[in-house]
Amino acid sequence: MSFRNIRPLHILWQDGIADEVINHVNSGIVGILSWAEVLGEILPMHFVQRRQKNWLENGLLAPYQSLDWHIELARSNSKLAGHLNSTSLLNSLRENPTCTTDPRYELVVVNEPLHWHDTSLRKVGGIGRQEQGAVITAHRDLSADRWSEKTQRKKELEFPLSIQMFVMHELGHVFGLFTKGTAKENPSDDELRQSHCLNECVMYWRDDHELNKKIERQPFCPSCLKQLRNYFLEPETIIIDVDDTL
Repeated sequence: MSFRNIRPLHILWQDGIADEVINHVNSGIVGILSWAEVLGEILPMHFVQRRQKNWLENGLLAPYQSLDWHIELARSNSKLAGHLNSTSLLNSLRENPTCTTDPRYELVVVNEPLHWHDTSLRKVGGIGRQEQGAVITAHRDLSADRWSEKTQRKKELEFPLSIQMFVMHELGHVFGLFTKGTAKENPSDDELRQSHCLNECVMYWRDDHELNKKIERQPFCPSCLKQLRNYFLEPETIIIDVDDTL
């Protein structure tokens, strides 16, 4: 079987991310690569903050020399206090000169909340861009201090599965699933739903723990699974349904 779109997957994470979170992230990565049938083809590589030798210059962050610099830029470009601009973060990662000389996919895990982009303050759990990479946040809900003790315990139990599903969802976008999204800068919930999978699938438009539990053993619906696998298959070996030939 011949493959395409094969390159390493670089995993980076912000200071303060707990080891248990990275374990959940790794589970999500293994999950999607296994379902895509490329677990042995794509090499996950851990780079933590990817700090180069000269990442600090006179006490200041040097451009492109560390994950810290990209995060600080996303923080300064944020229009929502206490959040990172997720699109800004993806953009600066894409503009890193080494992306041309060292092609890779990137998955960045941050511990600060995210909003979508320059003109949208919609809070998001992650963002993915086809053929480039994804950013997800491990930040717990900002309203956590107002949760009851019972709700807090419930959220803690749900957290590992949610992280895994966020990873699979955003990497699903990276690997060709629902990449067009919506043209509107501030789409409604219904418009976002329509630009994602409408089935009981990890590519549903929002994180839903009850759905996650239901699809945990088989996260991708048949349609998404076929598209996911075809992203990596050379054209002569692409999976074709019987209906596609009519």
